[in-house]
Amino acid sequence: MPERELARRAGLGWLAKNGMLINPTFGSYTFIGVLLTDLVLARDEPFDADRCGTCTRCLEACPTEALPEPRVVDARLCISYLTIEKRGAIPAEMHAAIGNRLFGCDICQEVCPWNVKFAPEPFDERHLSDPSRAWPAVAELMDIEDEDFERRFGDTALERAGASGIRRNAAIVASNLAAGGAQRTGNHYPEPA
Repeated sequence: MPERELARRAGLGWLAKNGMLINPTFGSYTFIGVLLTDLVLARDEPFDADRCGTCTRCLEACPTEALPEPRVVDARLCISYLTIEKRGAIPAEMHAAIGNRLFGCDICQEVCPWNVKFAPEPFDERHLSDPSRAWPAVAELMDIEDEDFERRFGDTALERAGASGIRRNAAIVASNLAAGGAQRTGNHYPEPA
């Protein structure tokens, strides 16, 4: 389902230049759900305004140039796609851009003024992680067995990449950290001290 377009048509926000839906109150850090029903519901007016204006921060900040023009995402270059959805090897020329991002990337959202200046802090105690599932050391993830991965992370978002994907990503992150090429971003692995 094209949930972002459906959300725009339902009046929940506009499609930003990074392809994300931005709600004027909450920014782009939202979850979009779709409910199919045969109930007759009141129709909401679509959100037709484009409040990105001339801002291109998301396009400029993307380290892989996965946003070649407004509202165009080249998934083959997107770090979120590479570290979560892609099966098999990640091309070597993409490793440096991945930096310390083990799973996903939010750079385009982290630089968006709607998230930085206007939206409330995206914090909800109900979403705090289980301390037993805190990020293990990169070296531990490089060697994690399938059974251990399934037991610890089988009911989390990490399951989408799978044990082999997480091992692959951890090896890239470890190499980048060792080379000093990883930059600190978001909640990803910090540079070594």
